[in-house]
Amino acid sequence: MYLLFSQSGRIYWNISSEVNTATQASSPDLHLVQMGLKSLSKHSTTKPEHQNIFGAVVCGVATFGTNCATRIAIETYRNHYAKSPIPAVGGASCILRPMTNTLKDVLGTYAIRNLNHAIYDTLPEQLWPRLDKHPLCTPVLAQRVRHDLRLLTSF
Repeated sequence: MYLLFSQSGRIYWNISSEVNTATQASSPDLHLVQMGLKSLSKHSTTKPEHQNIFGAVVCGVATFGTNCATRIAIETYRNHYAKSPIPAVGGASCILRPMTNTLKDVLGTYAIRNLNHAIYDTLPEQLWPRLDKHPLCTPVLAQRVRHDLRLLTSF
């Protein structure tokens, strides 16, 4: 997980690798994705019939069984909210991919960007990008956020 800056100066939290069925529970990438999915439950663009699906996600739990809340939420996002198809690699193993350097050209196609917006909208504006201040932030994610922000301010 790391900070990414758009050409407009907007700060995004990006995942550093794919989040998939093999992602470890201790992965900040997984926790970021889960926070974004959970935040969608309260987002204005979320359809009422999907609020409970996104709300069932538990941040920090890495179980990807058939009835797993994270997997169901990802599939709901993929089928109803993605601006373009989210690729499934190796069956359905690839859940989300990181944004690339070509942010200007493909910004609308990355789910992690949209999840950043959902998190942003549930956090007081003056706190962004301090995800560690978000009530859904796990200790693993908070530690990574504080580490990255310290690096950013040390220049």
